[in-house]
Amino acid sequence: METKQLSKTFRLLQAQFHPDRFTLKSEREQQYAADHSSQINKAYRCLLHPVERALYLLELAGQPLHEGQIDMDPEFLMEIMEVNEELAEADDKETVQEIGQKNQRILDNLLQEADTAFSNEDINTARQVVAKIKYYNNIYEKVRDYERSHGIID
Repeated sequence: METKQLSKTFRLLQAQFHPDRFTLKSEREQQYAADHSSQINKAYRCLLHPVERALYLLELAGQPLHEGQIDMDPEFLMEIMEVNEELAEADDKETVQEIGQKNQRILDNLLQEADTAFSNEDINTARQVVAKIKYYNNIYEKVRDYERSHGIID
């Protein structure tokens, strides 16, 4: 998904439905604008974030991904556990950043794999891949938390 086009469309829709444009309209029209503006914001945030977008696409396909629904390969789960342990034991920012970079490469590959599965309308494969993405996204969030708490990022 092209984020530049998404942002442009978002701005156009927000300009059209922003509640400030409806201050002199009826209460019903003001509520309509507020509701639409809220939905536009929610949709934009969802589409902008690849993991949320993938989860939403699964919902649209009638195959939402719920916790514990997919049996994950024990080898995969062991790999995730090892990365989490590495991260917990990391005592310097270089190690955490290395883990984060490796994790980001894996996430990027999985997101591409999910994109291909969705494009091919292979929802079963997409579900499997998105389940893996959720695990790696948790690692991503832990790395970001570390970076925030250590002043590496804002």
